[in-house]
Amino acid sequence: MMLKRIKKKLQSAGGFSLTEMLVATIILLIAAQGMTDGISFASSQYTKQMRNSQSRILCSTLENTINYEFAHTDKIVYSNKSGSGTYAVSKFFSPTFCIRDSYSQFVAIDDSGKPVASGIGYLVLGYQPSEGTYDGYPIASESLYTYGIKASVDNVVYVERDNAPSYFQYRIKIYDESGNTLIEDLPQIIPVDEKSINFTPE
Repeated sequence: MMLKRIKKKLQSAGGFSLTEMLVATIILLIAAQGMTDGISFASSQYTKQMRNSQSRILCSTLENTINYEFAHTDKIVYSNKSGSGTYAVSKFFSPTFCIRDSYSQFVAIDDSGKPVASGIGYLVLGYQPSEGTYDGYPIASESLYTYGIKASVDNVVYVERDNAPSYFQYRIKIYDESGNTLIEDLPQIIPVDEKSINFTPE
């Protein structure tokens, strides 16, 4: 109805009244605001979906590498052992990187490559060649940490069992740019040869 009136006015010689001009302007502003809100919402939903998808890819990639490490390692250093045969693993020998026959541990670094005290960042397999120094190898490509996502690994244990296969377990988390947890998992990995594992206390 409004469009017909506008068209009629355009075809007449009288033009628009001030009230009609204001009404038409308000309608255009409302329509423009609706389009802007719609585009903003669509963009936000797209970013959220892509971030969640990338989080799953990052988590899967990290787990694949870490699971291989624990399945094939033959040396671990533990900080504590409970009466039930659960070792709190602090370091282990990396069969993938074989870092100078040194024990490795999971380290989270920031954009400048420095370790992060919170343990949330880009995950690397790190080691200390000497006191006060640090080096490490990325567990997953930095290109997978898109949309501000970061990761952490902690609570690494080795559970020794007599009547069932022993296994490693760790907790992995993926976070968004605000530090909210997107994914949390507790993988369990049975070593290829549990009898070959050497245990060293800290």
